[in-house]
Amino acid sequence: MPKTYTEDQLASALSAVRQRKMKITAAARIFGVPKSTLSDKVRHKYSGNRPGPERQQLQHEEDSLVQYLLYMANQGFPLFRAMIRCYIQEIVIQSGRTSLFNLQKGPSDDWFTKFFGRHQDLAQRKAENMDNARVSMSSKRMLDKFFPLLKSVLDKYNLKNKPERIFNCDETGLTGKEAPRSKVIGPRGGHLFRRKTSSADHVTAHHCVSADGHFLPPLIIYKVFY
Repeated sequence: MPKTYTEDQLASALSAVRQRKMKITAAARIFGVPKSTLSDKVRHKYSGNRPGPERQQLQHEEDSLVQYLLYMANQGFPLFRAMIRCYIQEIVIQSGRTSLFNLQKGPSDDWFTKFFGRHQDLAQRKAENMDNARVSMSSKRMLDKFFPLLKSVLDKYNLKNKPERIFNCDETGLTGKEAPRSKVIGPRGGHLFRRKTSSADHVTAHHCVSADGHFLPPLIIYKVFY
């Protein structure tokens, strides 16, 4: 006879019973699992087989973790692998389920490899640092204001047909600590930024190029000590 329940339903029922939130009869009815099957699982009653651990995470738990990782990366606070291990450890501990991994150390590197394989939209990458001032100017609200303003300036001064008078400027700060030490988890494509909690004195290189391809000499800005 085919099973009428999923592994997630069984795991949820087991978790509820082991955390003493429900009796076996109530959990079986609510989660749609046969009472005899749930009872055998709770008591580790198997026919000739040793009881094995359940899954580390239920599907909805893993889906929530993926959404949380993407959200934190979008906010400028992507998570390190060690932080994700702590989250997963706590999820399993709170559920009362047994686990394939050591709860003192969390999931292994092999688990992360399989996790990324299941979720192709995630990747482990080095983040680019971005200070709070730049973060505040990179919001959708500010961009929605910028482009209408740009169009009005181009129209007002009739610059659309004068590319030699349209310049784009960019600056790059050099502190000597540009390379991030550790990788974080975030979206596979596009830029991945991490907010800087503090800034230090650094050298700034200011670059400027016109729409017709002419470059101005770079401007170097730095603090002078007397």
